[in-house]
Amino acid sequence: MKIRRAVFVSRGKWGPPLLRWLKKQSCEIAYSDTENRPIETFPDYDLGIAFLYGHRIPLSEFDGRKRWVNFHSGPLPEFRGANLAYHAIMQRATHFGASIHYMDLNFDTGDLIEVQRFKIKPNYTAGDLVQRSHRLLLRLFRKYIPALLEGSVPSTPQSNGRYYRKSKLPTYVELTSDQELLVRALTVHPIFYARVMVEGRSYVILPEAKE
Repeated sequence: MKIRRAVFVSRGKWGPPLLRWLKKQSCEIAYSDTENRPIETFPDYDLGIAFLYGHRIPLSEFDGRKRWVNFHSGPLPEFRGANLAYHAIMQRATHFGASIHYMDLNFDTGDLIEVQRFKIKPNYTAGDLVQRSHRLLLRLFRKYIPALLEGSVPSTPQSNGRYYRKSKLPTYVELTSDQELLVRALTVHPIFYARVMVEGRSYVILPEAKE
């Protein structure tokens, strides 16, 4: 069935340009939000599109009359939930990626449309994983939205996976007392700072500004 009206919810820098692109497609945008605001009710629509949206879609929307698709910044089913780039590195995962899937009553468990993965190099940071994942999501968005607006796109059920609950991540990396002394001894602000090497990648240790 061809989609007449769509809903689009998103966040971050990708939301506004994707919304502008979506408005040029062959459907009416019944509601849109690119500022990650929680939504309780929607006007009438046929297809819901969530791109990096950070809130749960109300369960009442999954009544069998409408369909929702989610653009998820991690490979499914192994990385459901939040803070996925952090967990991928801490779990010593070898691959990361991005997924598009239909949504159901649970978090990140709906039928998969496509998953794309890339290899995690030893010196990749969480930021590297996020940037690469988002680039894949942009490709998936432009690849599948036209077909989704024309009707249903084939999908496959997910196998068992792991869900990472949203939680507060650690802020500091703890050092030994000798390492703390060395950082202090090497810091000559603003001329020189201590550095650490992690998998061949150099990181500068900068002191926070005094309040």
